[in-house]
Amino acid sequence: MSQMWKNEELFKLLQGEIAILSCKILGFSIYAEDDALVVDVDMKLLYLNDTCFKIRFLDVKEYAFYHNSNYYFYNVEAFKLLKKGSLFYLSFDPDEEEMSQISPKDNDFILSTEIEGHVLSAVSGIHGQ
Repeated sequence: MSQMWKNEELFKLLQGEIAILSCKILGFSIYAEDDALVVDVDMKLLYLNDTCFKIRFLDVKEYAFYHNSNYYFYNVEAFKLLKKGSLFYLSFDPDEEEMSQISPKDNDFILSTEIEGHVLSAVSGIHGQ
């Protein structure tokens, strides 16, 4: 069984201990579960011996992704992680001029009521492992 973090605990970890900057996104899964939209983001944390990590966004209120074959899929070079009231927001292609709030210039984003994080391949180095 993998370690799991939820909501505020995961939000705090993503701001420091679990660094998604410079990770490689392996894929997005978008599906309905109990009449709510869920988006899973599978990534490889390159700084931790290629540990695989999943962030699950539950009860998604809005999302947008764009891909062009002229660019590699998908290395995280910048991200914006915010809590807006009871909602969690993550942009993998943020407007870097406005990092403290949601911007209409943000791309590749997810807005949801809950978030969960799971280590998919266990290695030491992440809190609780």
